[in-house]
Amino acid sequence: MKTQGRTMKGWITGALLLLGLAGAAQAATTDSLTVTITPNAQYAVDVDTAISPALLDLGTVNLGLSTFTVNVTTVQVDSTYATTDLAIRAEVISGGWNIDGDTTAAETDGLQSWAVFTDTSVVSDTVAAAQTGAFLADDLLQQTNRDVGSVGAGPNMYMNNAGTTGFKNMEDLPSSAVDPAASRSHLWLKFKLPPATTTLTAKQIYITLTAGIPN
Repeated sequence: MKTQGRTMKGWITGALLLLGLAGAAQAATTDSLTVTITPNAQYAVDVDTAISPALLDLGTVNLGLSTFTVNVTTVQVDSTYATTDLAIRAEVISGGWNIDGDTTAAETDGLQSWAVFTDTSVVSDTVAAAQTGAFLADDLLQQTNRDVGSVGAGPNMYMNNAGTTGFKNMEDLPSSAVDPAASRSHLWLKFKLPPATTTLTAKQIYITLTAGIPN
């Protein structure tokens, strides 16, 4: 019995010693933890019109004549970056026409398209006066992206001249999360129909705005 008692006592002592060693191993001079952060970094732009969904029907227009939007289209930058620049392009997605990217000669089935951004004080078709001026004559939309603003593609591209009614500086736009008013602008469009057409079906023109890194 004494031998059994000594054996049991020795086993208990050994077990306690192992537990003590295990407890000591949990603490160290240096330890660490890992923190994970996933950045939310994106350029974003939102386009809304006074008509829902974002479709603008300009009605029936004679060949060779011009028409323009009269309903407000609001463009808002929602990027997580501090500043954003925009690019714009046009594409005829139905009806058999294409975008005529120059004014050297009127083309059959070629639609000439212009754009101008204003500040949000311009809310009606009073912008039509600006759309008939020399400014828009230089700002044809293309089927490929073209920078909006005063750097890169050209001075005052798709902008009214500084000091004119509705002037909006479209360079380095802030996010709506930082400055809601400065992040917003109004977009106005003008179109001139070709002198001749091979198709009389309705045409849908797709205007694409792309947010990206400032020039």
